[in-house]
Formats: sequence, structure tokens, C-alpha cells
Amino acid sequence: MSNDDTRPTFYINQQPVRAAGLLIWCRYQGEIYVLLTRYNYKEYQNLWADLGGKTEIGDTDPLHTAIRECSEETNCCLVSNKTPESKHHVRSLMHRSNKFLKKQYHTKTTPIYVPQSKYMIYPIELPNSKRTIENFGEIEYHTGYEREIKWWSLTEIKTLQESNHLHFRLRDPRINQSILKSLPSKTPSKIPKETPKNL
Repeated sequence: MSNDDTRPTFYINQQPVRAAGLLIWCRYQGEIYVLLTRYNYKEYQNLWADLGGKTEIGDTDPLHTAIRECSEETNCCLVSNKTPESKHHVRSLMHRSNKFLKKQYHTKTTPIYVPQSKYMIYPIELPNSKRTIENFGEIEYHTGYEREIKWWSLTEIKTLQESNHLHFRLRDPRINQSILKSLPSKTPSKIPKETPKNL
């Protein structure tokens, strides 16, 4: 990880960005599911959040930061045909994973800036998702941290918010209105081949 004094600060509309993440979602049978993660350490314990983190040396812009962090936190599982088994395996998939996620991002999508944490959130729809919770594993190989990844419906996310188990940046009313409540609700012609699973 980069030292806070040396890692880059990006500026979007004159606003400083020091961290970024992806809010990954998919549609299944007319309902929206969002992929959230929870780490079992420090102040973030028991809080579910988007996939993201701080900028690091080598990042070219906030979207690059968000994509890199997502690849690391998911063990590049979104492009792997099987569950990665080591940090080396994850690193071998990193370029492919980053390229895939960047392709999924549509420039017409409006990112959401959270000023309290200088954080940019990029919503990305993940079509035909076949990744289940087992695929992601229980440890992020990049850092060695234990964490959980789970698909949550919008109704369940509301429950998380009411029980204070949702990360503060996703509790912001603008986030709910601009991302969660405004996501398309109609079922597309193509739906994920496999229901989002958490068991």
C-alpha cells in the first residue's frame, strides 16, 4: 500500500479524490442485486460497503483506482473460471480483470462523489453474472485480510441501513437516490445464467 503522503490525489470538477470504488449490480427476474463486501478488521467491522479503496502510486485516475481495488478485493474472480487459490494466481489475472471491468463501465453512468471521504463511486452493471459467494473465497489474497462478499437486494440494503450495518458513504441520501433507487427495474432480455447466491 502507498503512503498517504505519496499516493496521488485526483481532481474531478475541482473536487479532490483520494479513494474510489465500484458499486457492482446485476438484474435478475426484475430485481436489482448489489455486490457488497465486509471486512473483519478495524473500524469497518460489521459494515457492508462497495468494492474500493485508496488511491495508490501507479493509478492514472479515480476509475483506475476503483477497478484495481475491485479486482484485488474479489481476487479477480469476476473473470476467472475457477476460484483463485493464491496471491500469485490473483496477480496473474489482474490485467484481464481490470480490462473486463473497464469494458463494463459506461461513460454515460454518472459517478457519485462523497465529499466527507473524498471518495468517488462508480456504478457498474455486471451482466450474466455467474460468480457465487464460494468463488470469491473468504480471504483477500492481496492483503491477507478476511472478508465477506455477498449479493444484496435493494430491500435488504434498506434493512442494512436501518440497522447501521451499511458503510456511511452508502447511507448518504444522494447515494440512495442517485444509485440504489434509480437503478433500472425492468428485467432485460438477458438475465444472469445463475441466480445470485450467498449460500
